[in-house]
Amino acid sequence: MARMNRNIAVWLINLLDIKLNDTVLEIGFGPGIAIGQMADLGLGRQICGIDYSPEMLQQATARNMEAIKSGRVDLRFGSVEHLPFRDNTFDKVFAINSMQVWPDARGVACHEIRPGRIALGFTPKTRKATA
Repeated sequence: MARMNRNIAVWLINLLDIKLNDTVLEIGFGPGIAIGQMADLGLGRQICGIDYSPEMLQQATARNMEAIKSGRVDLRFGSVEHLPFRDNTFDKVFAINSMQVWPDARGVACHEIRPGRIALGFTPKTRKATA
């Protein structure tokens, strides 16, 4: 997953035009590749992420430990329906290969997003999850 999503992460980061003062959220951060790319590039004042998988939270935390310790990165367990952040927190929001597994993608209201930008990325072989 890490290798597959690396290129789309770079594309979305550039597409969103993330600035130094932006507060950024990645929904479904997986192993934390995009989070790490932003932190390494010095993008965003605060980089946050949520993932519903305890395993991905563990991997992403290990991968981004230095940025977490510095306070620039905040990774949390959570779901898109109930983001564990205050309303009007984020300037830029993105998700890679996760929207198709959101319980109700059309009904999700991201109140935490300021009037800003959101980008959804999908790799070519992404399939819709079946229940």
